[in-house]
Amino acid sequence: MNYARYWSNLDTLIPYIPCSPDYCNKCATLEVGIPIGGDWYNHFARTGSGMVLNGIYSDSTEPNPFIRVFAQGRLYKNLTAGESYCVTYFVALCQQSYYACNHNDAYLDDGSIDLAQTDTNCGHTIETAQIVEDSIIFDTIPAWRTNYWDTSYHSLYQNYWTKVQGSFVATGSENFITLGNFTPISDVTVARLRPYWGGGALYIIDDVSVVPSDAVADAGPDVAIGRGQSTWIGNDTAAIGGGAGMPCWWYAPGSSSAIDSGGRIQVSPDTTTTYVMMMDLCGNITYDTMTVWVWPLASPILQMNQLDNLTISPNPAKDHVEINGINKNIIYQLTNVLGQEITVGILIVGNSIIDLNSYLPGIYLLTLEDPDDGTKVVKRVIRE
Repeated sequence: MNYARYWSNLDTLIPYIPCSPDYCNKCATLEVGIPIGGDWYNHFARTGSGMVLNGIYSDSTEPNPFIRVFAQGRLYKNLTAGESYCVTYFVALCQQSYYACNHNDAYLDDGSIDLAQTDTNCGHTIETAQIVEDSIIFDTIPAWRTNYWDTSYHSLYQNYWTKVQGSFVATGSENFITLGNFTPISDVTVARLRPYWGGGALYIIDDVSVVPSDAVADAGPDVAIGRGQSTWIGNDTAAIGGGAGMPCWWYAPGSSSAIDSGGRIQVSPDTTTTYVMMMDLCGNITYDTMTVWVWPLASPILQMNQLDNLTISPNPAKDHVEINGINKNIIYQLTNVLGQEITVGILIVGNSIIDLNSYLPGIYLLTLEDPDDGTKVVKRVIRE
C-alpha cells in the first residue's frame, strides 16, 4: 500500500505487515495487476491506473480471530471545525471472495488511530466511523464461476462499482481517512458465497474524496482546439470539484447517459461541443457547463511560449481589443465559431488593436501566427 502516494497500511510505523492492504495497478502483475489480480478479481480501476484491495472480514483464527485490513490516507489539509463534509468512495466485491460483508466504513481523525497499531498481529480496530456502509454489497456476485479464468463470465462486471457516500460535521482535527470495517463482530452480517470455510470478504476500493458539502460543480473554462486534437476539461483543484476521482459525472448534448466521471476528463470532439458536469455531494447536486470550440482546420494548431504569453484586453470587449506583449509582426485571423473568416490582418508593435465595431455580439476565435516559423495559437474573443 505504501507505493500509493499519501496512502499506507494503518500501522505507519511498520512498512509491511501481513494484513496490509494491497495497491493494485495496471502496470503490475501477479496478485496486484489490473484487470487480473491473481486469483482474487477480474476488474478494472474505476478511474486512472490504480485501486486498493482491502480485506474487511476473515473467519480465520490465526494469528487473531476476525482479521481485518485498514487503508489509511492523508487529506491534503485539515478539515474546518463545524463544516459539513461529504465523503465518497467506490467499492466492488472481489469475484473470488469467500464472503460478502455489510461494512465498508470510513473513519476520519488526526491520525491517532495509528497509535494502537504497532504490532503485526493484524488485530481489528473498533472506532465509531463517521461514514457507515451497513448493507451487504453483492455487486459482482453474479460473475462468479468455477472457472474463474474464463473472462467471458466477468465482462459485465469489470467496470461495475458501488458508491458509498455519507456526510459528517468536522471537529477541525481531521487530516486522515481510514477505510475498513470498524464494527464489533456481533453487529457484522456476512453472507457465505463459497461452500467451505477458510476465507474472508475482499473488496477493491477506488476514487476516495472528502469535499465540503456545499461545494458546487466547476467544469472549468472554455477551451479551443483544432479538429482531431484532444483536450482536458474540468479542473484539478479538489476544493472546487476537481481531480480525477471526484463524484462528478459528465454529459454531452442529447445524451442522458454519462460519458465519463471525475472532476477532470479528456475529450476529443469533432465539432464545437458544450459539456455538462454534474456533481453529487450527498444529495447536493449542482451543474456547470463548458464549451470546447473546435477549429475547423484538420492540421494541428501548434502552440509556442512566445505566442502563449500574449494577452487580450479588454475581453469581453465592446468596440475593440488590444493584443498585449507583441515584440514583432504577427499575422492574425478572426473567425466566428463556425470557422467562417471575419477578417485578417497584421499586428505590429505599437499598433496591435483590432476593431470590433462592425461585428455582432458573440464569441470569436482569434488565430495568431508567427510569420517566421508558422506556429499558431488560438485565443477566444468575446464581443458584448
